Amino acid sequence: TPNVCVADRSRSNGSPAIMNTVQDEEQERLQSPAISRDEAKENALHLEYDTLLRFNEEYVGDIVYYKGEVVQMVHRYGDTYLLFITPDTGEWLNSDRLAVHYSGQRILEDDVVEVYGVVAGLYEYEAVFGNQVIVPEIDALYLERIVP
Repeated sequence: TPNVCVADRSRSNGSPAIMNTVQDEEQERLQSPAISRDEAKENALHLEYDTLLRFNEEYVGDIVYYKGEVVQMVHRYGDTYLLFITPDTGEWLNSDRLAVHYSGQRILEDDVVEVYGVVAGLYEYEAVFGNQVIVPEIDALYLERIVP
C-alpha cells in the first residue's frame, strides 16, 4: 500500500499574513490531490473504525475509504470544511466519528458521502458536555455525495 505525502499540518502563530498563507496552502493541498481518483480507489484500505482509531499511527499517510453520513459540517474558510462523518459499518454506532478535512462543493449534515483520503492522525475536540473526544483525522482526496 503506497503512502501519500501530506503537507505539514502545524498551525500558524495567528498573524493574518501567516493565517492566509496556511489557509491557501491547505486549500490547495485539498483541492489538488497528488494521485488520480482511480489510483486512490485501487490503493485505499478498507479498515474497521476501531482498527483505525486503535492503531492510527500505523496508518498515517495511507489512503483509506469510508462511506458514511455527515453528522456535522464546520465551515472553515472559502470552500474548505471540516466534516464529522459517522462511518457506515453495518451497525448503527453514532459515537463512531471521522474528522474529514475537505475542500470543494458544500456538503450538508445528513448527506451520505464516500471519501477516499489520507490518514492524518488523530483529531481532538471538546464535546458539548466538556469532555474531550479523540477521533481519526482524514484529509479527503476525493469526496462524493451519494444521491439516494
